[in-house]
Amino acid sequence: MIVLNSNKNFILTASELESQAPSASLLPLRLFYARLIPALKSLYPMCVAGKTKEYYVPRKVVIYLKNHSDIWESYFEIVKWRLASRKEVCLAEFENACRDANKLISEASKKLKFLPNWMSKPLHTSIMTFTDKGIKLADCVSKVYSMYVKMPNNLTRALKSKSLDVGVLNIYGEREEDLRRELRRILMGLLSKGVIPLDYSLKQVIVVRRYKRPSLSVFNHDPIKVLKGFERPPATRFFSSNEAKRIVFEGRSTGWGLKAEISL
Repeated sequence: MIVLNSNKNFILTASELESQAPSASLLPLRLFYARLIPALKSLYPMCVAGKTKEYYVPRKVVIYLKNHSDIWESYFEIVKWRLASRKEVCLAEFENACRDANKLISEASKKLKFLPNWMSKPLHTSIMTFTDKGIKLADCVSKVYSMYVKMPNNLTRALKSKSLDVGVLNIYGEREEDLRRELRRILMGLLSKGVIPLDYSLKQVIVVRRYKRPSLSVFNHDPIKVLKGFERPPATRFFSSNEAKRIVFEGRSTGWGLKAEISL
């Protein structure tokens, strides 16, 4: 039985990734940047739903929220995973598909009882393989969603810390493609230095110093100095803790995000 414990209308992104080179040649690079994964997952939940090989080329399917596509796709680019395909689906639609799949599995299992053993056995094996993959996928989606809904409580406690220093980079522009291009440039630069933003949007990137469990500066660079290095007026402008009054939650097209209120 494929079960998913949620019915929220969040948008999921399922991306199929293809290695840009044989795994052995990329292993040192991927091991080096794998240290970012625990901290990244703590703020931007992601789950690997399956791994395969096609013509000796490693491939895998990963699940994350649409809101977090920019940071995960920036990370995948750094570690040389090419985006082979990408599909967005509403969580409620995925749940409906799980229910339909369960009905088909149940009906097929009933019909197998009337077939001879030599015919029903391979068909039953095929059904069970499909069921196992479906359960793994549903568990993966449920894990991503459940991690996301628990995050506001953890972030609220962290943001109350008086020792937390903030750096903010505002992004300016009118066209979405220009804003996203600039955002990707900043995210790629931060991740390559081992710095993970507390949150981001098309118009703002927020980093913090002295954030604990886990550290958001994996290679021990100063996050605020690193972010300031990507300031490029007039497209971007940096603000320090003295100018960022507070960090507040804001609604997004799906879910929530963080926003730094700037005092000019």
